[in-house]
Amino acid sequence: MEVRSNKRDAAVVLEVSGILDTPAARELEREAQAALAGDNRHIVVDLSGAELLTSACIRVLVTLNKRLAAAGGALWLCALNDHVTEVFTVAGIAVHFQTATTQAEALAKCAGARRGSSEPVRISELARRVLTSLGRGLPDVRVPPLSAASGAPPSALARLARRALER
Repeated sequence: MEVRSNKRDAAVVLEVSGILDTPAARELEREAQAALAGDNRHIVVDLSGAELLTSACIRVLVTLNKRLAAAGGALWLCALNDHVTEVFTVAGIAVHFQTATTQAEALAKCAGARRGSSEPVRISELARRVLTSLGRGLPDVRVPPLSAASGAPPSALARLARRALER
């Protein structure tokens, strides 16, 4: 497992790769603590190289997410592969994280937040979060990933929401 930390204009980027087990969680936590000590309020965790994610790393991400939110900042997870997305969904915590398809997209969101132009939550993102919560136990309700939901037509999301609520 490897964690690389890079300061970018709007945030600190933590690029992780390999198997994210307990020793990896400790390393990730050290890098996150160093980023927070540097008074950084926006952190992007790039999971494109993650092969396996354990509960130890989930704990680090949840804690980091809460600390940044309390400080008026944000944690962005980006480049989640199917396995990592499934782990977050099964654990029921996917809706608590901000995600981006790419590192560049996450950094752009951080840059907007740093300028003080907090982008309003798009209705499609809110709909996706509601659908994800309602969709547990509804196998035929497929909710698009957050980054895809942002551009999904409202009518498609409305149909999904109606189907979920009618059950």
